[in-house]
Amino acid sequence: MDWIDDSLPFVQKRGFTLDAHVFELELSLKNFEHEKYQKSIERVKKSGIQFLTLADLPGEVTERKLYDLYVETSKDNPGQFGNLPPFEQWRGETIRKDTARKEWVFIALEGERVVGVTQLLQTDTDGVIYTDYTGVHKEYRGRGIARALKLLSIHVAMIEGAHTMTTDSEKDNAPMQDLNRSLGYVPGKGHYRIVKSYNKLGI
Repeated sequence: MDWIDDSLPFVQKRGFTLDAHVFELELSLKNFEHEKYQKSIERVKKSGIQFLTLADLPGEVTERKLYDLYVETSKDNPGQFGNLPPFEQWRGETIRKDTARKEWVFIALEGERVVGVTQLLQTDTDGVIYTDYTGVHKEYRGRGIARALKLLSIHVAMIEGAHTMTTDSEKDNAPMQDLNRSLGYVPGKGHYRIVKSYNKLGI
């Protein structure tokens, strides 16, 4: 926990190394003016990008395309820990029935190619919705796709009656940090992810 003084030096002295420093972020929707961002969404659409949800394109074909996108984009995510699990396990964890809804998986497409995604999840707190993941294929970055996906998901969250959006982002993920803060997200507490290597003897 980064708000606990000397917590990182404490574990580093015991052989652990810092793997990621992840910040929580929060966006109040009380005065969020979605309309002022509409032009940026329309700009992306005019460039040939279509926005749908998994509810619009249900089935394994789309889910496998999403999985491939997750695998590809996670390689560039400083907060990613290890490799993604196999498809079936990923599907069970990512599109899980208790907190995930297919209409909350927002997809950016060029033709039939899935090039971007963001997903919302229900939380245990009424009125609070969590953005679980946002990723855009490397070839399509810099075109405002991630921003448009975030804005579309925020709009749906507002329609659902949410008053707060939450997410988290790794400190070194500058593009996502900048995007979140440009939309009004306020950084809060963070936590350290630490790892420890062992030799063949387990020492």
